[in-house]
Amino acid sequence: MRALVKTERLPGYLELRKVDVPEPNVGEIRIRVQAASVCGSDLHAYNYDSSYSFMRVPVILGHEFAGTIDAVGDGVDTAVLGERVIAEANLFCGICSTCVSGKNHICENFKIHGFHINGGFAEYLCVNQEFIHRIPEEIGIEQASLIEPLSVSVHAVYDRSNIKNGDHVAIFGPGPIGLLTAQVVRCKGGIPVLFGIDSDEQCRLPVARSLGISTVDTSKKSLEQILVNQNFSSFDQVIDCSGSSAAVETGLNGLKKGGQLILVGIFPSLSNMDLSKIVRREVTIGGSHTSTRENYKQSIELLANGQINTDQLVTYYQLEEYERAFQDAVTKKVIKPVLHI
Repeated sequence: MRALVKTERLPGYLELRKVDVPEPNVGEIRIRVQAASVCGSDLHAYNYDSSYSFMRVPVILGHEFAGTIDAVGDGVDTAVLGERVIAEANLFCGICSTCVSGKNHICENFKIHGFHINGGFAEYLCVNQEFIHRIPEEIGIEQASLIEPLSVSVHAVYDRSNIKNGDHVAIFGPGPIGLLTAQVVRCKGGIPVLFGIDSDEQCRLPVARSLGISTVDTSKKSLEQILVNQNFSSFDQVIDCSGSSAAVETGLNGLKKGGQLILVGIFPSLSNMDLSKIVRREVTIGGSHTSTRENYKQSIELLANGQINTDQLVTYYQLEEYERAFQDAVTKKVIKPVLHI
C-alpha cells in the first residue's frame, strides 16, 4: 500500500512509500482510509520542531482520518464490515492514575497515531475497536476527517472554559482549530472575535467573515482601537489557538479582571509572560489538550445537525500531491488540506 512516511529526525524527510498492508490483531478493525486531513501538528512534525522530538521515526503520519472497515481481527463482530468510521487520535492505557481518575485523554502512557504509532496518511490502518466512532449518514467522508480537530475545539469550549451566553470571547489564531473553535463558541452562546495578522487576510480571515464571525487584524489595529470598535471594554474569555506568546500577551491585556485564558495552541519555544499581571487581575489560566470520547460524540452531533461548517475550510488533494498540500498549508494559501487516499 501507499503511505506517507516521516523518515528522519530532521526538517523535511517525508516520503511516499510502498509498505505492507497491516493485518488486524485480536480486537482490532482495519480501516480502508478514504480521506485524511493535514493538521498543524503534521506541519510541525514535517519541520521536526523541537516540541516534536518525542516522535518515533520512521512513522506514517496522520491522525485525522475517516474510512470504511474492510477487515476485522478475532473477537470483533463481522457485522461491522463496510461501516464508515473514524478513530480517536489518542490511544490511552486505561490503567495509569490519570486514566483511573477519568482523564484518559491525558493518559500518562498515551500514544498518538502518526507520532508514536503509524497513522492515517496511508491506504489502510488497524485500530482497536474501542477507539472507533461510526459516521452517521448526514456526514460525508471528507467532513468526517475533521471530527478529530473539531473535538479539540469542543473540549476547549465545553469542558475547559466557563463561557456563558452572551460572553465576548477573543480567539487568537485563525487556522483550522481557531475557525472551528469560533463556531463552537457560537454554539455555546458566546460572541466570538477571531484575531489574526496580515498574512491571514490571504485566506483565513475572509473565510471567517463569510461564516459570520467578526475578525481583527492585529497588524493594523491596537488593542485599544479593537475594543472601541467592538463596543465593549474587555473580553470575558480568551482562547489561544495560535501558540504565539505575543498573541497571548495581547489577549491577556484585553481580558477582564477575573477573566479566563484557555491555551490550546502548542508553543514552539519558551514564553516570558508578566505573571504579576495574572496575579493582580486574578486571571484563571487553563490548558486544553486533545479531547475525550464524549467530545467526539458531541462533535459528530454538531456536524450531523449542520451547526458547524467545514466546507469552506477544506481544499482537496490526492495523496501524491502531499508536498503541495503541506506547502499550501505552511504558506496559508489554504486552511485545511484534505488528502484523498
